[in-house]
Amino acid sequence: MIFIIAWRNVWRQKIRSLVIISAMVIGLWGLIFAIGFMNGFMDSYLSNALKHEYSHIQIHHPNFKRDQEIKYSIRQGIGKVKEIGAIDNVKAVTHRTVINAMIGSAKASAGVKVLGVDTLLEKKVTAFDQLIADGTYFKSVKRNPLIIGEKLADKLKVKLKSKLVLTFQNHEGDIVSQAFRVAGIFNAKSPVLNESVVMVNYKDLNKSLGDGALVSEIAIYLNDPDKIQENYEMITAILPEYQVERWNELAPELSLIVEQSGTNIYILVIIFMTALIFGIINTMLMAVLERIKELGMLMAIGMNKLRLFFMITIETVYLGLVACPAGLFLGYLTINYFHRFGLDLSAYAEGLQKVGYEAVIYPIISGNHYFILSLGIFITTIIASIYPSLKAIKLKPAEALRKI
Repeated sequence: MIFIIAWRNVWRQKIRSLVIISAMVIGLWGLIFAIGFMNGFMDSYLSNALKHEYSHIQIHHPNFKRDQEIKYSIRQGIGKVKEIGAIDNVKAVTHRTVINAMIGSAKASAGVKVLGVDTLLEKKVTAFDQLIADGTYFKSVKRNPLIIGEKLADKLKVKLKSKLVLTFQNHEGDIVSQAFRVAGIFNAKSPVLNESVVMVNYKDLNKSLGDGALVSEIAIYLNDPDKIQENYEMITAILPEYQVERWNELAPELSLIVEQSGTNIYILVIIFMTALIFGIINTMLMAVLERIKELGMLMAIGMNKLRLFFMITIETVYLGLVACPAGLFLGYLTINYFHRFGLDLSAYAEGLQKVGYEAVIYPIISGNHYFILSLGIFITTIIASIYPSLKAIKLKPAEALRKI
């Protein structure tokens, strides 16, 4: 009976109930979109970083990252690549020769990181062939082709087929220079790649280094990132003498950003729920104060305080039960639409690119978030009902009945 009475009480003041329900629906809808947008933003950033910079796992000589000298290479690295490629869940693996060098054109020079890559394997790991904005991926130049980022190309004032000279130390420590020609200009979302990285064929580079099979780095991209720990342990067992690192170890700042993003979502949820609590308290307190005489009558004819408390609480929960499905459904439709077609932020493309984000964001939200929000709405309504319910049970029947 209490449940029926509580339901009827909710709709006695339809406009007031609909206002608070509408506020809850719009707030929940907006919160879902905000979470989806933040997730999409971070997913885009992380995907670009893993795809084009870090991969899921990298392997180096234990001393390489400290000094980045070519003497700290992986022995029989090309053979190790084939061995790792046969491991379950490994989507692609490539080897690189990595050196620091000076790059010079006829008009300018700069310090760069040179990646000597196997062109076929590299594009399977990093998809760099899809980032070419002008020219081709190593194909338009027959001898010593090089691809370069847009920002670096602008700095050096070069274009396709322009001649560039790399100066670096070879395997014996001698300074050598090697001429290359620009085959392609890429546009990566990462400012670091765009401004300070060039890619050449590892065979061309290794000729000048004096070691045709030199491998400084092995990069591994996985089919299922959730199994990264399992693959990490397997690769570590195969190469115990080398330094095997997961992406969060390679880029701790990136890992921190991802963790902070998750924290920000929970802070956003707490802010929303707190604001919702005050809105519900205000509505239910008005409902109680308007019904003082009625509540006093119920207590006078035998309704005990526990039942009265329970009735006010149920009324509050009903508001959440009506609003929650509608808000979740609208949020789901919105996220589903923008996840399919994308949210175009092209107007801010230049600023977004400077920090490594895409101009089109695809919002995404997991089932866990829907569950957490539903649970949060239920808990919020329970908490918000406490004060109005306490106010109701403190009424004295004799005094309440004399109220106008």
